[in-house]
Amino acid sequence: MNNWQYAAKIPTSPWRGQMSLPRRLSLIRDSDGLALRQEPVIAALRGRSIAVADLMRGGSQAGTLAAPYELDLDFGRPAAGSFGIRLFSDDHRWTEIGFDTGRMEFYIDRRHAGLEVSPDFPVRTAAPLRRERPYTVRLIVDRSSVEAYAQDGTIAMTDLIYPPSQRDRIRSFSSDEAHPAIRGEAWELRSIWQAAAAGH
Repeated sequence: MNNWQYAAKIPTSPWRGQMSLPRRLSLIRDSDGLALRQEPVIAALRGRSIAVADLMRGGSQAGTLAAPYELDLDFGRPAAGSFGIRLFSDDHRWTEIGFDTGRMEFYIDRRHAGLEVSPDFPVRTAAPLRRERPYTVRLIVDRSSVEAYAQDGTIAMTDLIYPPSQRDRIRSFSSDEAHPAIRGEAWELRSIWQAAAAGH
């Protein structure tokens, strides 16, 4: 989980970079063709479960989560435009994860996420959407990373982030201000070191 453009500049010590999550791979075939599905192996780290409705009511923040945590979200079949969620670490820093049906892209935008370790760091990364696949995303948010598995895991994207806080306010957004009805679940995640010590 690194990039040679800024590998020597990331603000971590004593290591440089970290591994992404292990993933279970499978093939699916649907009306859009054949695709590789990636599913993070994370269930053993799950702690307390939180209903998404308790985090987001009316498109606004109703609670916060401390990293690491997992979000499993389903946006249904929303109207055209862009929509998704923003993870606010404070009033001026956020990471945006969304679907843009005008450009037919899924994206992570970290241009406002926090510390910019190099001129190449603040970017919006995107992958093509498939119209007939579900508008779902599974997010694993850690202290310095966001891993996203969208459209039933057929899109996998990982971004490093360096926010000023480890606690996020989670808010939905939509380009037409009609916030999508989001279904899903959230989990607090235990440290992988704690899970390893417990023998999981």
